[in-house]
Amino acid sequence: MTRSVIRALLVVAMLGAYSQPPDESADEVIRIQRHLEGVATAMKGADVRHLSEEQRRARAETLEWLDEYRLRRVFPHNHVLLDERTPVFVDPHGTPCAVGYLLLRSGEDELVGDVVRASNLARVPELAADPRLVAWLDRRGLTLAEAAWIQPEYGGTQPESERSSTGYIAATVGVTALTATLATYGLSTGPPTESLNWPRALSAAALLGHVGLIVVAFNEPSTSPGVAVTFNVLGAAVSAVLGTVRFNPGSADEGDAGGVSFTPYAVLAPDGGRVGLSIRY
Repeated sequence: MTRSVIRALLVVAMLGAYSQPPDESADEVIRIQRHLEGVATAMKGADVRHLSEEQRRARAETLEWLDEYRLRRVFPHNHVLLDERTPVFVDPHGTPCAVGYLLLRSGEDELVGDVVRASNLARVPELAADPRLVAWLDRRGLTLAEAAWIQPEYGGTQPESERSSTGYIAATVGVTALTATLATYGLSTGPPTESLNWPRALSAAALLGHVGLIVVAFNEPSTSPGVAVTFNVLGAAVSAVLGTVRFNPGSADEGDAGGVSFTPYAVLAPDGGRVGLSIRY
């Protein structure tokens, strides 16, 4: 096996550990904030002379709540329709959408709960048949069209546990590939000719990687698939062995003066493999 092949395999191993998709949540937050800011600005400039004094006060207060909601920067996640944007009244983490937040802020907990149970992905116009919503809009000085305008849509995202699981598997693949590459190299380098320390250093790094992933599995078992954990346990054992084996152990006449060392080695050749013990003196 040539050095170029070894380098290629190592590159593949490293890439496997960093193959997670980029996080787009920051862009999504900015998009929703801009949407809500634009809606609030337009609504604040609307002609409300036809509203009663009480409705105008309620409307102004509602728009203050909308600004409050926007500045919190905590918006629902769409874990249902991953390939498209959709409204989400309240997500599995308990985060309400903008309209849901305004309803909750004004004490309409029962209405929000009913919407979540009946049709959590419903758009505001689909809820127009509910007299409670109609009455709430009238009290707050809002129209159905304005409420529909306020309601954002959210891009699909995997649940955190699934994203973590994907990342754990990717990291396991990367570190396991590194371990397998080093094991293959150690078994196919031919007769002992020289001492190489860099494979042993990489074996130590692989061991640390496997052990780290095993620790993660104990701390976050829900994000660590059993098969991946098994690979890390086996990989840790193999890496530990590789770290104690001298790849291409030196011949006896190249031994260290003033001492004797015993190093096990394994060689895989076309005519069959062999293991042995190199004695250096």
